[in-house]
Amino acid sequence: MLSDSGLGLYFADHPAELLTPSHVNDILHVLITGGSVSFYLKETLFNAVKYDYLIFPNPALVKHLCTSADFTAQVMSFTGDFNARVFIRSNYGAIGHCALLQNPVMRLDGRDFEHCRHDLAYLKERALQNDHRFHAELVGNLFVAHVLDLFDIHMRQHAELNVSASGAALLNRFVELLYAGHAATHREVRYFADRLYVSPHYLSEVCRKASGESASDWIERFAVSAVTALLNDKTLTLTQIAERLNFSSLSYLTRFVKKHLGLTPSAYRDSLQERLKAGTA
Repeated sequence: MLSDSGLGLYFADHPAELLTPSHVNDILHVLITGGSVSFYLKETLFNAVKYDYLIFPNPALVKHLCTSADFTAQVMSFTGDFNARVFIRSNYGAIGHCALLQNPVMRLDGRDFEHCRHDLAYLKERALQNDHRFHAELVGNLFVAHVLDLFDIHMRQHAELNVSASGAALLNRFVELLYAGHAATHREVRYFADRLYVSPHYLSEVCRKASGESASDWIERFAVSAVTALLNDKTLTLTQIAERLNFSSLSYLTRFVKKHLGLTPSAYRDSLQERLKAGTA
């Protein structure tokens, strides 16, 4: 059952409850407590089982999710606004975030699994008790504590992500720009490099060291979120969306959406409508 904290933070028992048009631009976390799941992300097949923790910075890119009959999970999603309010000023956060864009599956040992299971259960319990006088602050701090646990787990598992302190600081500033929405209208690496006072080549090199992906890949993922958010708004025409997101023409918007979502903008909107009719939104 889907539970809403009223803060932009949601909880469910199955990822399908949050892989809907209403939450397509949220960030999705799934701790698998039983059974197995398979899915495609950017045409790569992933399989995950109990003790795996899944993080999807862009759920719109998840395709063909299939769970076993005995699948159970603790599921949480949160909006970009919630994430911005509790943004953790940690250089490693940017490194870990970018690595997860490439591989969303973290394998936990028994101790880490129990920590995460407890974190999520307690976070949900307190998030849904909204009579606390400092509800938003309390929930934000519990959320940060859980994310720091995830940083610690990820850092122990990925010692090879050897980015210098200056490189990590650069990534952190880059991710802040992305979360601030700049990728919605500016999809060129040079735009971000200029604002970070580095060359496009250097920015991409630092991104590749941290995640194996270029700065352009990161920018495109955030741009996809901006596009899908506006495609969900049926009051906007496709031409208005193209203009608002600084595409030079509707054909460029169509090309971008088809490349990243596998459908034309109109077909993507139709697929959302079908999901709404099926009662999955």
